[in-house]
Order: sequence, then C-alpha cells, then structure tokens
Amino acid sequence: MQRSSFDFFMEQLSLLTPNLRSDEKRIESVFGPTTYIHLSRKDRVDQAISRLRAEQTGLWHRHADGSELERVAPPKEPRYDPDAIARHIQELSALDAAWERWFKQQKIEPLRIAYDALSANPQKVLSEVLFSIGCDPTLAQQVETPTAKLADHESQNWRQRFLSEHNRH
Repeated sequence: MQRSSFDFFMEQLSLLTPNLRSDEKRIESVFGPTTYIHLSRKDRVDQAISRLRAEQTGLWHRHADGSELERVAPPKEPRYDPDAIARHIQELSALDAAWERWFKQQKIEPLRIAYDALSANPQKVLSEVLFSIGCDPTLAQQVETPTAKLADHESQNWRQRFLSEHNRH
C-alpha cells in the first residue's frame, strides 16, 4: 500500500474495529497475521524523475516485453522540470519518513526491501520474501518478472542535469 492512501485505509479499518486502539491490531484482526514489507528507494532523484515522467507521459508501467501495461493519459512528451523534481524529492522523502514514524509507533520491524535490489534481481528478493513468511523460497525461480523499468537514457540525462544544477546552489 502506498503511504498516500494509508491514512484513509486506517480510517476505514477503524470503522470496522472501533474497539481496537492499535493500527497493527486493527490490521491483524481483519486480515490475520501480517508480514509488513517496506519497499523503499534510496535514490530520491531517480524516484522523483520516474514519478514526474509517469505523470507527464501518462505511462506508469510496461510489460517485460516493453509493451504498455498501464497508461492513465494519452501519450505526451515529457519535459524537464527541476522544480517538479525537487518537489517530488521532498514529497517522497516525507512519505517515507511517515512510514518510518508509523513503524516506530506500532513497534513493527518490517522486512525491508531496497528498490535497487528488487529491480536488479526480482527473483532473489521474492525468494527472501517467501522465506520470511515461511514459504518455499525456491518457488521464486518459477516466477517471471512481468514488468520492465521505464527509466531510459533521457532519465539519466535529467538526473545528470538536475544534479549539476542542484550542486551549484
């Protein structure tokens, strides 16, 4: 679940479980034993660029073969916008910090997954997740990665340009 929708989710869950005071207890009373997984991306610049390009182009996901998987708007050319990248960096950092506060408040130590590790070797990360929930980790070998990264040469150019401009200030 993305952090931006989590508060609404918990509000709705509190309607179902008004006698429970802890978010963790509410979640587990409705869904049963729960393993919490925190997927995060250390490189906020790349994350912000990816988000901005998806917003601008309308394309959020591609199938592994490169064909479109999820498009929410007609195709549009992306345009470099350093202010939007900086704004996204701040927003993404705040969302991740909100997760960290929530985990601390609930006394939960989630299984932590780095986006770069997941992107580089999805089967290995899936194997670790399966192991952590008591399932056969070798099942991950049978799973094909259904999506492809959207980042491309233009994303790298934006990154270099942003970092160059940002480091001057």
